[in-house]
Amino acid sequence: MFVHMSIHFVKPGAEHLFNTMKRFGNAMKGFTGFRNAYVLKDQEMRNLVGMALRDSKEAMLAAVPAMQATVAVDDIDAWESEEPQGFHLDKVYSVNPEV
Repeated sequence: MFVHMSIHFVKPGAEHLFNTMKRFGNAMKGFTGFRNAYVLKDQEMRNLVGMALRDSKEAMLAAVPAMQATVAVDDIDAWESEEPQGFHLDKVYSVNPEV
């Protein structure tokens, strides 16, 4: 399993980023290897975390053009206080082997 995770540092009043992240995640549906996508919000801060689970990194790369096209008109840079941090992660252990 491959996990793509991004931490977004949201400016005050820039809740639009949440809707952008939802659309970005929904654009992944239907692509081979897609498992699920999440938008998570830090309880103490405004930060949002996007997390997508796929079968492989190649499955993610195949969906990237569609995901980017979905949010191309959004002014994401204006809504973030700093560059997002992105991670490409491989599962190395799971308590529940099916997940």
